[in-house]
Amino acid sequence: MSGILDPKSRILDTIVTLEGRRQISNAKLKIEYLSFTDANSFYEEDLLSGSTDASSRLSFEQTHLPQDQITFEADDSGRVKAFKNSENITIKDGHIIEYSFNALTSSVLSGTTENIRILSGDEFASTAGNLIASSIDNFAKLRMIGTKDTIFEDDGFSISNKSINFTIHNDRPLSDKTTHTAYVDQLESLFQDVRLSKVKNFQYLPPVNRIDDEKVNKKDYRKTKKYHLGKYPPFGRTHLHGLTGRQIERELKYYEKLGYSKTVQFEPTSMKNNILTQFFEINHNVMKKLDVIDFGTYTWKGNIKHAFFVGKIVIDNNDTHTFIHLFTLVFG
Repeated sequence: MSGILDPKSRILDTIVTLEGRRQISNAKLKIEYLSFTDANSFYEEDLLSGSTDASSRLSFEQTHLPQDQITFEADDSGRVKAFKNSENITIKDGHIIEYSFNALTSSVLSGTTENIRILSGDEFASTAGNLIASSIDNFAKLRMIGTKDTIFEDDGFSISNKSINFTIHNDRPLSDKTTHTAYVDQLESLFQDVRLSKVKNFQYLPPVNRIDDEKVNKKDYRKTKKYHLGKYPPFGRTHLHGLTGRQIERELKYYEKLGYSKTVQFEPTSMKNNILTQFFEINHNVMKKLDVIDFGTYTWKGNIKHAFFVGKIVIDNNDTHTFIHLFTLVFG
């Protein structure tokens, strides 16, 4: 049993890092997880108390390090923003930039000229790979304190497939590409996209007058039709006819037969199986981060699964946001 004996004593200090301040300035700071690290701690044994008194030691204030940033961020167009890393790789607006300096004179260094070069081709691809790997390095350098799993002896993490390649043909995975061709202006907007049918912000619920009858299901707009304030037709399909887990599984089974659905095993892994995933599009000399829709969980054959839709958001001529679905990811 443990507890705080003196509630008036200061036992823990917190400070907002430069990364946190940047997110606050953009009104995007959202604290969801809390972690502890002893990366800069000093331990010394003491025969009487177990450890020596640390109150008399010199200590430094918290410093801002590259590992303060773990996940990449992108602008509205998907281009990756600047990311702190130990490889000294500079990225701006999705472009990887290399700087070089030349002396103005060969004998006396009276000044320098700065050359800027945007990487492309194989050089860009390899450097982009190193930049993505730096995210894992930053996470490891945090040296978070965790609890060892008492169920699984192996606390490592590995995947069965290190890489998966899909080859696109004229007849696969789409047998007739003319039936899958559309203009962005003709596609369903975010408010009409069935993949967002489980998100409360996108569910259809017209305004109604006060309903005193508790038997009426206010979540079903068909049951509250006579109480509607006016005629508010839904855009596209409503959440009552939204996407289901059965439809997702049928689609995955269909593409698995064509060879365009692969299964990856996590072995070994932890019991909770907490995974952080990021998706990127590396094309020519631009690095973009893809968008992800969290569809939520569903039950299939007794197993709980969690589906995500990965793609990109584009803006049509009516300034309406549309999600372009590229592939589906299911954990379970």
